Formats: sequence, C-alpha cells, structure tokens
Amino acid sequence: MLLAFIVFAFGQKMELGSGAYVNQNQGAYITVDGGLVTNTNGSFTLESNASGTASLIITGSGTTTTSGNITVERFLEANLWHYISGQSNIAGNFSTLSMGLGTPGSTSNAFFRWEEDYLYNTVTGIWVDILNGEDGTGTTSLMSSEGFVACKGYSISYATNDKTLSLSGVPYTSNQSITLALTSGSTGEGANLVGNPFCSSIAINKPADASNNFIDQNSGVLATSYQAVYFWDESGTWNGTSDADYKAINNSGAAIFAEPGQAFMVVAKTDGATLNFNTSIQKHGVATFYKNQGDARPRIKLVVSDNVQHYNSTEIVFLAGMTAGLDPSYDAAKFKGNPALSLYTRLLDDNGEDFAIQALPFVDMENFVIPLGVDVASTDVFEFTAVQENMDHYNILLEDRELNIVTNLRWESYYAEISNSGIGRFYLHFKDATSIGEINTAPTVTCRYFDGKIRISNPDLQTGMVSLINTQGQVLHSARMNGEATMEIPVNQAAGVYIMLVQTEKSKLGSKVFIY
Repeated sequence: MLLAFIVFAFGQKMELGSGAYVNQNQGAYITVDGGLVTNTNGSFTLESNASGTASLIITGSGTTTTSGNITVERFLEANLWHYISGQSNIAGNFSTLSMGLGTPGSTSNAFFRWEEDYLYNTVTGIWVDILNGEDGTGTTSLMSSEGFVACKGYSISYATNDKTLSLSGVPYTSNQSITLALTSGSTGEGANLVGNPFCSSIAINKPADASNNFIDQNSGVLATSYQAVYFWDESGTWNGTSDADYKAINNSGAAIFAEPGQAFMVVAKTDGATLNFNTSIQKHGVATFYKNQGDARPRIKLVVSDNVQHYNSTEIVFLAGMTAGLDPSYDAAKFKGNPALSLYTRLLDDNGEDFAIQALPFVDMENFVIPLGVDVASTDVFEFTAVQENMDHYNILLEDRELNIVTNLRWESYYAEISNSGIGRFYLHFKDATSIGEINTAPTVTCRYFDGKIRISNPDLQTGMVSLINTQGQVLHSARMNGEATMEIPVNQAAGVYIMLVQTEKSKLGSKVFIY
C-alpha cells in the first residue's frame, strides 16, 4: 500500500502479474517511465476521498507498452453537482459500469451531458438527461446506448449518499482532443463541457507550469475574453438560487491543477475547432478539488449577498504589464451559472462584456473608475463587501450614483435595494490610505438604532449633515451636526434596513442601520 504524499518514480516498464496489486492512496502520485502492463487478475487502483485523488503519469518513448485496465476512483459528495470525465479509455456503456445511479425514472440521482449545438423542442443548447432520456421520464434512457467519450465532460449528482465512483480502463498515454461547438442562437453559445482524460492531474494555468499548461496550449481556440477554464463551484444544495456558480481560473491567479476525472467549461472561439489535452500538461498537483497552491498576487474580492445567504463575487487582480483593456488569459469574462445573482465588472476600456476577473496595473490606480454590475432575479436588499488579499492599505470606495452615496468598503459594508440588473449604478474607486488629503482612518462617526431613536456618535466633534435614507433613495429625515459628541434622531419607520448618509468636511459615507 502506498502512503499519501509519497512520490514514486520507476525508470522502466512496470508490470503487475496475476494476483499483484497496487492501491495508490489519495495524495500519493507515481510516475512510470517505460509503460505499465496490468495482466489478468492484477490490479492498479488510484484511490480518492473527500481530500483528493491519487495521480499516475505514464511516460516513455520508443518501445513503451501500456495495456490492461487500471481503476481510478472519484469521490463525489452527496446532493451536489459534480463535473466529471472519463479518466482512461473506459470501455462499455454507462449501464455496465456499476455507477449506482439507480433505475431510470424512479430515482432522484441525476446524470447529464451538455450539448451546445443540440436541438430539442425548438431549443438549441440543452442538458441531455442520460439517465432518464430527453423527456425526463426514463422511457428513453440513454444509459445502455452511450459511454464515456475521451475529453468530454458530464454532470452527475447522487441525491442521498456520498459516492466513490470506481471506473476502469486502459490509461491514455498519447495526446487527446475533442471538437468544440459554437452555434449561433444556442442557450450557451460556445460553451463546451470538457474534462481531463488522464490518470494524473493536469496543469491548468501558467503558474502551474510556465510552458506546458492547458490554457496557453489552447489559447488559439478559446474565445478571446474567455481564455480561462470554468469550474462548477457549489458549496450547498443547488436549487437554482443558491451561491453556486462557475469559478473562473486563468493565468492571473495561483497554480491550479485539475484532478483525474475533473471536468470544466470552456468557451470556443470558432465552431469545429480542436481542443487539445496534450500529455505534456500532465503534472502531479499537491492540493484538492481543482487543486490550488495559494497565491501571493495582490487582489480584491468583491462580494454581493442577500438576506438569505445567497452571494456572488468578482475579482480585481493587480499585475505588472496589464492594461486598461482586454488582457487575454489574465482578464476572464463572467460565465454566469447562477440565475438569481451575478456580480461582475466591466473593463476600464469597456469591450461590452462582463468580467469575473479583471487584471489591472498598480500604476495610476487612484484614477481608476471601474463599472460594477449586478444581475438580480428579483428586487431585494443586497450587501456589498470587499476583501483585500496581499494588499491592506487601500481604500475601496463604492459609489452608488443612484443614491449619491460613497461607501468605503475597507471599513464597512454597503446595503442597497436593487431591482434592475446591469451596469450604470455602481462604480469602484481606489484610494491609497496613506495619500495626503485622503481618508486614512476608519469612519469615526457611527450610527446605532435603539429604542425608537438613531444615536449618532461623533468623537471627533465634526460638523456636517446626517440623513436617513430608505433603500429606494428617499430622504426620510435630515439633521445638522454642530460638533456635538452625541446626538439623537427620533424615527418612526417600519422595521428594515436603512442608510445613514454622513456628510462632513472630511468625507461623505453611507452607513447601514437596522430599525426593528
């Protein structure tokens, strides 16, 4: 039995005869140079659990021989959607593979493939129900007529219990490829679900491998604004309104490796282009899920959330050499998978597309005015927050042009009622907290509701105006600050979230208050 996180390398052919077996624990990885032969009754298993999956690379040239099946496991947490792929040349149809999905038409388990160019009931671009057939009744199940296709991705969910898929096949030791679709009028134009066909992890981006990585090797066939991969990232039950969405990965972030059997979305540049999974991108990653090794690059993560813990995010990363326009494989357009809520930015030199990742230079950043967009399914009060990573001295000013409020997200959240989706209301500005004349401390004026009054604390004895505003932007009450240490404003409003606009000689900031 091989132990986790131990590396084995064999400089010649590895053969497993009758009765021999190798079980490679999660976290362990082996490189075999010279080929791998598994004879009848011998077994080679790559194990998987919630922490990750083992990795096997088979290399060599000339007389290299690889034959016989190996088994690759894939751990799948219950009641979540997982994107998977066949991690070897798996023979047979889905019905013969002991996938434990149950009887078509009588189970809540699910198994789908995405077809960008498939026409069904006048709709082009659908998720095809493999278990229950196109009509979803189970009378036309595709389980017996279809099997894994190399480099193709599938979506699977086990409703009740965690499942460890155990699939066997002859490992792929040569380059693999798949044809991409881009169909005008499709519900997901250019979106293709593809997956790692190898028994090893693969390097996704440049930080994972400077020259041999999936994104760079396929940059010519990926849409210019979408030179990224999109992993489905779900942390709770997906019911169409949860926080699940696609996570964009490109060259602007940490080293990312996709595990054996991991699938993801890409967006095609042209119809019929060939997407390649070359053997050179096989690498042994050292983390979990879409494997992440950490990132020291300065970035800001912006989050919008509602009152029932649904949220969505977008990122701005600061890198040398970036521009205000499109930087392919560093800027990543938003691939929207959550119909309830979506947060994104537009490029400073706007190309009309929404972005999940915007890469910018540090130079002149205090003059940046970045459009921030929000798509919502229904009117609600939403909270905006920001997290700085590897940069902790910049103010992040959220401007709400509809309500004429500027809030420093470095110190506090901002609440706003949003009913209309799109760009034009919210904008981001960055100010160095050490700059002369800028806000360089946390807001000293604070507002709290208690016993029918809003109590305003003003320890610096500032002068100015305070206004109580509802989330529709209506001013309900205004009062002058005359340098008092404390003042109180009586309120008679319905319970809910309101905004106190505090305007002094130093700043103009919005602060939330809860009236109950």
